[in-house]
Amino acid sequence: MIQKYSSWLSAIVISGVAIIAFTAGTLYGKGFSNLSWETIFAGVLGLVGGSFAYAATKVQITAQRKMRDEDLRRIEKQTNSLFYSEAAAVGTVCQILAETAAKVLKNVPVSCSQIAATNVAISSIDIPTPPITITDDVASTIIAMKVTKSRIAAYLTSLEYDLEREIIDKDKPLKNKSTLALLDDIHAYGSFLREQTQIERENLWEKDDTAST
Repeated sequence: MIQKYSSWLSAIVISGVAIIAFTAGTLYGKGFSNLSWETIFAGVLGLVGGSFAYAATKVQITAQRKMRDEDLRRIEKQTNSLFYSEAAAVGTVCQILAETAAKVLKNVPVSCSQIAATNVAISSIDIPTPPITITDDVASTIIAMKVTKSRIAAYLTSLEYDLEREIIDKDKPLKNKSTLALLDDIHAYGSFLREQTQIERENLWEKDDTAST
């Protein structure tokens, strides 16, 4: 509102200075001695009309910019809210699959079909790509989850290959400490993601409530 009035005031001041200068030049300048008052009045009206048109244009540009900024904020909020909902669901899935995969790998005997099913389940997790407006904590967690998921999938593929060719004994405990550690990591990432996205969603609504008041 202050910016709006300042725009009008600046236009009025400019108009006033222009009118005074034009009138003074008309009354005291030798070059204008033959001009009629109708010409002077028409010139003054032209200056006033131009000043008001200039001020109105500035107000319109400011209003359009404000509407554009509000649209961008609304789109950003909707995008972030949808992402947080999707990321929370992915976090829950990661927790469940990590626990299930760890149980499969810890039990003996382990079959190729179990490893293959576990690999398919983990590889099928669709971890969403975070938008640039997401907080750094959530974005870095998403990146870490993608890297960890790829490493688990690679290890399980290798494990399935070894089992099929009986390179390792399926009736003995598998040397899978690295995979179990990765599963623990992705479980932790899933837990953090599920909890943090809930906080971020609440913050979105709190910012809107604060702005509206």
